[in-house]
Amino acid sequence: ADSYNPVSPNLKNVVYCVAIRAGGQEEWEFAWERYQRTNVGSEKEIILSALGCSRETWILSRYLYWSITENSGIRKQDAPRVFAAVSNNIIGQDLTYKFLKNNWSLLKKSLGSSLMLLNTIVKTCISHINTQEELHDLKAFVKENSEELSIVSKTIEQSIEQVEGNVRWMRNNYDKIVRWLSWYQKLKQI
Repeated sequence: ADSYNPVSPNLKNVVYCVAIRAGGQEEWEFAWERYQRTNVGSEKEIILSALGCSRETWILSRYLYWSITENSGIRKQDAPRVFAAVSNNIIGQDLTYKFLKNNWSLLKKSLGSSLMLLNTIVKTCISHINTQEELHDLKAFVKENSEELSIVSKTIEQSIEQVEGNVRWMRNNYDKIVRWLSWYQKLKQI
């Protein structure tokens, strides 16, 4: 698709992500067009991940939706990569979990024939949770939708165990780290 690309192959991940993060809709659309035009598998993967770097929640939401929509340009087997890309973005972490909750039936309909894809997405959407409030919300969601979620119940069970570990870790370490960073900041000013 490109006869000339000045970006070093070793830096593409970072350069594309930073450009999309710093840009807006125009930059995102430019990268999306490149994704659709290229036939190089490694380039497709890099761009797919970089597209999750946007700071615009509406763009990230649309991107998640496209990843599970037929004929959007994203292959079904690449949907977990999209969810991971958005979830790796601090802005997208809560977004992926909300997307899971609000669009479960659509996710199930789109990817239900491939439990591996569905389980990977569920894990990705839940793994970042680290507060007691979010854990409580997750458990309530699972309880209210236990029948609907039955096909991924094992993954959810394992993910909840991981989240409980995250919550414990935060409870035991968050204040210590904040104090240490505060102390370190004061030390740097001396």
